[in-house]
Amino acid sequence: MQCSEVIVQTSNVNTSNLSDHNYSNSNSSENVPISDKINVTHTNYTESNWQTVSHKNKRTSNVSYNNSVKKSCLGNNTTSSNSNIELENQFDALSDSHEMDFDNTNKSKRESKPPPIFIPDISDVQRMIKHILSVITIDEFTYKCLIDNKVKISTVSIDAYRKLIQELTRSKVNFHTFQIKSERAYRVVLKNMHFSNDPEDIKHAIEEYGHKVRNVSCMKSYKTKENLSMFFIDLEPAPNNKDIFYIEYLLNAKIYFEAPYRKNEIVQCKKCQRYGHTKSYCWYPNRCVKCNQAHETSSCKKPKETPPKCVLCNGDHPANYKGCMVYRDLKNKTFPPLRSKSQRNETLPDGPSDTQSQAEQSPQVSEKRSTLRPSVTYANAASCSSENESKSVNAVMDAFFSKIEKLLTEQAQQIGTLINLLSTVISKLK
Repeated sequence: MQCSEVIVQTSNVNTSNLSDHNYSNSNSSENVPISDKINVTHTNYTESNWQTVSHKNKRTSNVSYNNSVKKSCLGNNTTSSNSNIELENQFDALSDSHEMDFDNTNKSKRESKPPPIFIPDISDVQRMIKHILSVITIDEFTYKCLIDNKVKISTVSIDAYRKLIQELTRSKVNFHTFQIKSERAYRVVLKNMHFSNDPEDIKHAIEEYGHKVRNVSCMKSYKTKENLSMFFIDLEPAPNNKDIFYIEYLLNAKIYFEAPYRKNEIVQCKKCQRYGHTKSYCWYPNRCVKCNQAHETSSCKKPKETPPKCVLCNGDHPANYKGCMVYRDLKNKTFPPLRSKSQRNETLPDGPSDTQSQAEQSPQVSEKRSTLRPSVTYANAASCSSENESKSVNAVMDAFFSKIEKLLTEQAQQIGTLINLLSTVISKLK
């Protein structure tokens, strides 16, 4: 069964009056080529790159199975009387009726949604919509208004996403987006492989197992910046990516693969110094990490004697400083810390509702109780509990020894009576 072709219609809206693009307050005149960021050109794009391949027809497999059953049951004698018996599958009707639904459900599961596009500083939404309609149709996108005049645009297909990305790039609009999920590399960690091995040799050795490797990079220590005997392996997305975990030997070395650990860190763009996206999918103007000027960090001419200037909070530190106020607030909001035991104890009340009971009683009784029973705080609660435990243990030991002493005295008295009886009996027998 062949997959149906998807035809995307674009509206013929006149874009001659949209050359100024005032719906985004973009003051940067720098033209960032699309080839340096992401491959979004759609001139050579074919629809077969994102269409899913249908499965084998179930009816043909059932027919071949029935024919094999016929041959095995009837034998080679086709002229016999049993050759007129027709064997058929009673579930053929079900397979015919549900074949389309089965393929459609699998196709919807495999096709990933395109990532959203975020455009800041929107001053005229209607003008933005007209600009978008010059590339894609009105049924191929939706938008949502966010805080700080930011708009989130969601497209329904990857084709519409690529067309919109190319048009926004050509118009020099400030925006950022993310990588398409189906194009993300499958990353694993190779362990117990010495760092002196050539990454190209590791790449060819892994490809011999039927995997297509995109990149191999050696891991470095976070503190010493020295190479470790671990490698990051980026595989091209394929159905057999998980089979790499079954590889035990590579280049005559006993190794193993595992999934990378997920860090509780927020991604920071090295181009605009904002958080939440990377420089490969950023179309904002450049901002230096050392000073608050609009230029690349590599071309910064700030002398080393002058202190740095954060472009996010205007503090005397670089923009990638983890102690920055913007980063700490964002991390506490994204990854809220767990409360410690001391914090939980401080939030607990000092005791039962003594104030309510004292308020209900007479003031004289409450004064007497307050003088007789001192208030116990959580600071000396541990010492009080330890003293109470020692007192209880001593009381139990005293009771135990007193019982033993009582039993011994009783036994001594009984033995004395028995001795007296025996002495009297012996005296009578004489």
